[in-house]
Amino acid sequence: MSDIIPIKPPDMQSYLLISALIATVFAQGGHHHEYRRYECTKKPSGNGTDCTLFLKKKRDDDSQEFRAATNQECFEETGTTGRAVICPLYCPETGAAYSIWKTPSNNHKCTNLGTYRSINRNGDWYFWRTGECLDQEMTFEIGCHFLIPSAQADVEQILKKRRKFRL
Repeated sequence: MSDIIPIKPPDMQSYLLISALIATVFAQGGHHHEYRRYECTKKPSGNGTDCTLFLKKKRDDDSQEFRAATNQECFEETGTTGRAVICPLYCPETGAAYSIWKTPSNNHKCTNLGTYRSINRNGDWYFWRTGECLDQEMTFEIGCHFLIPSAQADVEQILKKRRKFRL
């Protein structure tokens, strides 16, 4: 007699479980995150702040960081909340932009979703500030959730092609 145990073919539930696992692994390669940091300092006149954007591929790796010109493509508008300053995040082809932290964290004049937030307009993401937050020296870190693999998301090249970026 043989000690061979017959192997049963997998049932439908096993096929579905394996398919879901494979799809999850492949889907994770189809998106990635990058990071933006806005550093806002008092204007020499003392009224308001100037903000400089730093683009980062990885959150904790400043070696792959590049800097935009101060206040690059920022604009003002007046709405129901009063005057607001809106600055681009340069997150092309992203599904979301989100606030990670602010420094100093105990500054209550800048509150996430109150006096600052990320907003989407026509598929582009912007950093929006209003009220007393406009006069605060602050640093904000923002994440961009790209819907394309990192190999396809050379943000610097995308923005240069669109002529929207000066280093």
